[in-house]
Amino acid sequence: MGSSQSRRTNSSNLAHRRGSSNSLGRMHTSQSLEDLANQEMERIAIECSLADAPLPPGWEQVSCHRHPTYFVDHLNMTTTYADPRFPNNVSRSHGQRKSKPPPYELNFYSKCQHLRARARKLCSERGSLLIVVRRDNLFKDSFDYVYNLNAKTFTRQLSIRFEGEKGLDYGGMSREWLLELSKEILSPKQGLFVLRDYYYDIDINSIEKPDFYDHFYFVGVVLGIAAYHGKIFSSRFTLIFYKRMMNLEPNIEDLKEYDEQIYNSLRYILEMTESVADLDLSFAIDEDLNRGSEGGFGSKTRVVSLKENGPEIPVVDENKEEYVQLCVQYYLGKASIQMEAIKNGFCQFFPQSLLNEVLTPQELRLLIEGTTEIDPRELRKYTDYQGGYTPDTPVILWLWDIIYNFTHKELRLLLQFVTGTDRVPIGGFQHLYGSSDMQHFTINKSKRQGLPSAHSCFNRLDLPEYSEKETLRSNLKYAIHETRGFDIE
Repeated sequence: MGSSQSRRTNSSNLAHRRGSSNSLGRMHTSQSLEDLANQEMERIAIECSLADAPLPPGWEQVSCHRHPTYFVDHLNMTTTYADPRFPNNVSRSHGQRKSKPPPYELNFYSKCQHLRARARKLCSERGSLLIVVRRDNLFKDSFDYVYNLNAKTFTRQLSIRFEGEKGLDYGGMSREWLLELSKEILSPKQGLFVLRDYYYDIDINSIEKPDFYDHFYFVGVVLGIAAYHGKIFSSRFTLIFYKRMMNLEPNIEDLKEYDEQIYNSLRYILEMTESVADLDLSFAIDEDLNRGSEGGFGSKTRVVSLKENGPEIPVVDENKEEYVQLCVQYYLGKASIQMEAIKNGFCQFFPQSLLNEVLTPQELRLLIEGTTEIDPRELRKYTDYQGGYTPDTPVILWLWDIIYNFTHKELRLLLQFVTGTDRVPIGGFQHLYGSSDMQHFTINKSKRQGLPSAHSCFNRLDLPEYSEKETLRSNLKYAIHETRGFDIE
């Protein structure tokens, strides 16, 4: 009997232990599920936060109706579905790993992004740089910053403030600073450049200025700042200007932009069927010394020998090609010291070897200057609407009808008013940048009446809902012609 009681007691104790063990298991399972839920909530919170964070330098997010959203690494020229902001580059969308993202597309836009990504890897500095300038002293104030700071300091995030104005720079003021500064640099009063027909060229008389080298180095740095930060320098330099920046040899076709009359004369010599000796030329030319910063001509000249004893050597059929080549080198090789200063400034951002590896001179021109060929229909295609406006709102339909009838000058003024620059971005309006990322041209319904206003840092036009088309037309034209400066709403 004692043995049976002992067995019942042991069985009871075992059952109790099993019960305790099962309860403990259930408690552990419950805690594990709670921990997993907390971890999942934390992961989602982190992902939501990261999704709003800017992409790493050199990366771009692309949304396309033919493919799920993917990411472009311009530094390594690759594409991926994995978001580079997320731990371990995990793809956020299900099923995307079964297919490959679109291949890296090598075009002018992507080449520029690749160039900037490699430049940032070489010389990028962290942090921001505040630049305070006066509108009425823009050239000197900007020059003083460049002169007193290492050029690489300008690879930091720039923040521009115009003295006496309250606006905060989220990108638009930087664009306007470079736009207005480029006008000052090209102004005849600075004595740095001359306007030959449609294009600007270095003024050969600028070498007489005591501080000419520092000023041209400053020009090179400003060009580098614009290209590095994806801004535009409002200029019209000749193609040979960019060839010389890239240390490439000129040819006779480059003379066409420099001076079409000289180009036609030399082309005539090359194509002559009769004897060139009849022109009575020698290996020397008469240089006009009065063709200065105002673009005028005078009677003061000097004889320039193209080679040793040039004035005594006649040009004949046998040596006419040599004569033409020496003329090309002479006309397009002027102001070499000034050009060297520009290159030294620009190469602080883009080393010569990198520049020549990635771009052609024509592409370098587009990178720096952009284009003023504004297609309002393309602008409309990449416009977003806010505040209750839609593409079919009557005032929006009126607006586009008005814009379609703008002159070229008015289109440039509108673009400058809304975005801070009158140039079309590289790659077109689909690549219009805001404060830190892509930001389409945006039309927002303004609660205020009166004139339209703009937030150039966000490429946004605040437009009241006018009841009459003519009121819209007159107020918009007044705004783009008369507005100047920044304020805070």
